[in-house]
Amino acid sequence: MFEIDRLNERFIKDFALKMKPNIAYTPYFYERLEQYELYKPGTLKQYEDFKEYITSTYESMDKYYDERNKFIQSIIKDQESLQEKYGIKGNALKEYNIGKYDFGSKNIYNMENINAQMISIDLKSASFQALRYFNKKIVRNTESYHEYVSLFTDKKYFDNKRIRSGAFGKTCNKQIEKLEKYITEMILKAVLKYQDASTVKCFNHDEVIFLKTDKSGDVLKEVQKLSKDIDVIFDIEQYTLTPIIGSDGGFVKEITDLKTGEKRNDFVGLNSNHTPFAICALTNTKIEDNFLYFIDQDGYLCKMVEHPEFKIEKEIEIER
Repeated sequence: MFEIDRLNERFIKDFALKMKPNIAYTPYFYERLEQYELYKPGTLKQYEDFKEYITSTYESMDKYYDERNKFIQSIIKDQESLQEKYGIKGNALKEYNIGKYDFGSKNIYNMENINAQMISIDLKSASFQALRYFNKKIVRNTESYHEYVSLFTDKKYFDNKRIRSGAFGKTCNKQIEKLEKYITEMILKAVLKYQDASTVKCFNHDEVIFLKTDKSGDVLKEVQKLSKDIDVIFDIEQYTLTPIIGSDGGFVKEITDLKTGEKRNDFVGLNSNHTPFAICALTNTKIEDNFLYFIDQDGYLCKMVEHPEFKIEKEIEIER
């Protein structure tokens, strides 16, 4: 019999659901998924497609993990060979040094930034993009991580962020991060060309976050030009933060993709055991008994004596 609980855990992890992976081993998993659909429409279809594919392609989860691990090892082996061949392994990359800045990797999820309109620009598939920027031959002249992965497998669901981080993170990680930051500094310079440094909220190795101003349109044009000039893809989003009142530092992040116009909500800074209660507050739905169950650190199924009471005091657009 197929181990559906292990498949459910894999789904939670690979699709980055805001719930504890061990909820997969309880009778409440599917009910949680049905509620999650209110928060992230399309989740149930993703799950059914994932489940159908895995159960029809592999005899067991062990067989799936065997192939998954072989795939990761093939990526690592290929990258170790190519990174050495094309001069990144052991390279100090001194020509990719960046300037000194005071922005740092600040935690932007705080009350200071409530209702401020912020723009985030980050590297899409950052580790892949960084290597491709250094030398396209390191990624076998492919245009995207998805295309690169297709050289090694025709199986679905092997091109997710979790696997990519696991594979590329086992190779020249320090050099990759340095290249990421070098590219991200170019984004930062585009921001500072039009906006004051005080508007920059965060600068880390693969993302710049800054306040939206009347000059931000010029910044985005500059960034779009930069993307074409250096042949690197950026993800660009605008968002605001709304506090989840009653939580310990949780927020609703209202996101607009500035390329596609797509809108979505994301919980940040929230205990994932409390996700069901935040969804109830977000969607104005009642708290069900199954939301009270969780697995403790010793692996026991427990039930909350009292549940958190959350409020979101702002009308947020919910996709239906």
